[in-house]
Amino acid sequence: NPNGGTYNDTTSNIEINDVKYQKQMTITNPSKSCYTFNNWSVTGAESSINGTTLTMGYENTTLTANYTINTYTITYNANGGSVSKSSDTVNCGTTLTLPTPTREGYTFEGWYDKSTDEPFDFGTPVYEDITLYAQAAQIQTSTVYFDARGYGEDPAPQTVENGSFITEPQAPYYEGAVFSGWYTSADYTEKYDFSSPVYSSFTLYAKYDAVYCTVTFDLGGKADSYNESIAYGQSVLRP
Repeated sequence: NPNGGTYNDTTSNIEINDVKYQKQMTITNPSKSCYTFNNWSVTGAESSINGTTLTMGYENTTLTANYTINTYTITYNANGGSVSKSSDTVNCGTTLTLPTPTREGYTFEGWYDKSTDEPFDFGTPVYEDITLYAQAAQIQTSTVYFDARGYGEDPAPQTVENGSFITEPQAPYYEGAVFSGWYTSADYTEKYDFSSPVYSSFTLYAKYDAVYCTVTFDLGGKADSYNESIAYGQSVLRP
C-alpha cells in the first residue's frame, strides 16, 4: 500500500500468492509529492522488512508506506526596514500569510522573490526554500509655510505627504484689522482652499481687512450733523 504515493516502476506490483515463506525480495520505495518516504509498516506473521528487503512470513502480508511532510523556510529581508519575524517554516504545498514590514519615510509596496525579482504571489503554494525582500517607495512630502505679513509670529510650517492636506493654523492677530484668510500670493488674488491636496511646497500669506469706525459730527444746530468712516487708528480731522 503506497499510502497515496506512486512507484517509478512496476517491480512492486507483486501477487502475494506468488511469494513463498522466508522468500526475500527487493521492494521499491514509493514517492509522494511534498513528502519524504520514511519506512514501511508490515502486517503479516513473521514478515519483516529491512531497508528495501522484504522477508516473507507464513501469511498474507501488507506493507503500508509511512511519510514525513517536507517543510521549507521562508526568509524575510526587510530591506532597510523592520519586520515582526525574520522567517517562517511552512509545510510543502501551503500558501503564505506574510507580515507587513515598516520603514520610516517609505510606503511598503510588496514582497519580491529574490530569485526572480518578481512580486511574490500570495496564492502560490510553497515547494522550496524562498527568500523574500521588501519593496518600498520613499514617501514624497511637501512643506507649506505661513507668512503673517509681520503681524505677530508666523505659524509653524507644515510638512505633509503629497496628496494629503494641511490644517488651517490659528488666525494671526493684527490690532485694528480683521484677519480675512490665507492667500496663495502676496497680492491676495486667490484665497487658499484648505480642502485641496498638497503636491508641492509653497507659502501662504495672511490678509487683513481694516476696521472702520463711524464718527458723528454734531454742529449744534448750525448745520446738519454728519458721519465719517475713519479707519481704526487714523486721526479725525476737525470739521
